[in-house]
Amino acid sequence: MNQTGNCQLCNEGMTENKFYNNGTIGGDYLRQTCKYCGEFHIHVPSLDTLKTHHLTGLTEKKVAILRGWISDENRRGSEAKIDKDNIKSIFSRSFPTVLERAEKILLEALKGNSELGVNSYKDDPRLVSASYSTNQRELDYLLELLKSEQMASFSVATGNEFSIEPAGHARYEELTRGSNDNSSKAFVAMWFNKEMDVPYTYGIKVGIERAGYEPTKVNEGEYVHKICDEIIASINSAKFVVADFTDHRGGVYYEAGYAMGRGLHVIWTCRSDYIDDLHFDIQQYNCIVWDKDKPEELAIALNKRIRAVCNPGPHAE
Repeated sequence: MNQTGNCQLCNEGMTENKFYNNGTIGGDYLRQTCKYCGEFHIHVPSLDTLKTHHLTGLTEKKVAILRGWISDENRRGSEAKIDKDNIKSIFSRSFPTVLERAEKILLEALKGNSELGVNSYKDDPRLVSASYSTNQRELDYLLELLKSEQMASFSVATGNEFSIEPAGHARYEELTRGSNDNSSKAFVAMWFNKEMDVPYTYGIKVGIERAGYEPTKVNEGEYVHKICDEIIASINSAKFVVADFTDHRGGVYYEAGYAMGRGLHVIWTCRSDYIDDLHFDIQQYNCIVWDKDKPEELAIALNKRIRAVCNPGPHAE
């Protein structure tokens, strides 16, 4: 059901409201796209609690944290899900340094744009959100920092346009190096147990291959070095990670966190009988929930998610 109305967070940006259910109990969400806040998903049953205890009377800094978090999630291709359980962890995140905030302008301005010398606009609300700024004045300050580092220059003619200079493009490439855009590899983090053989072979593996990528999991290879070194090397060379949280293995949480720190897309999956115990830090992400007797459905869902988040790979069917 689609409706048009104000943004649930800032009450300013007009947005199309799309309601959907993610297949779990209490899984009703409202998806909104606001020019100020970005695209986010808010848990409908949590709305009253969120508005009463968390979203009413927000300070400027909390608004900046929330919008910045949404921008970070959008940029890495993850769905920014907000509910009463994860809102506290969002607000408790460390505020980025001034330099980190300036670099987020680079990440946002050049997102999906490989052309050199293209101008951006200072009054683009996406840049205010991406840089954790509370207003236009703070964004202008951060742009001045980029200019002082010779990473950006301003247009004298309009006063509103700026362009990313060669040093800025070089820094952008350093920041996004972990994204491995040209890689055809997909790293799979999962529970190595006999009961996972069928879901992996006919679900995870098939879904990855249909999307055009080559799945890699560490128990399938022969290694000379320590296994942990091979895991890190495999993640570093992958375009994305599929993290399956069935049985909630500590290694899967670690590997998913490491991949996110490297800037890689992480696609989350979990068997339905384990989903209720998923750690609250992971519950905010759109997890593919699968049935142990229907691995073919996991393959279909995973194929679709990979294509949507990472685009079809070089071997796509």
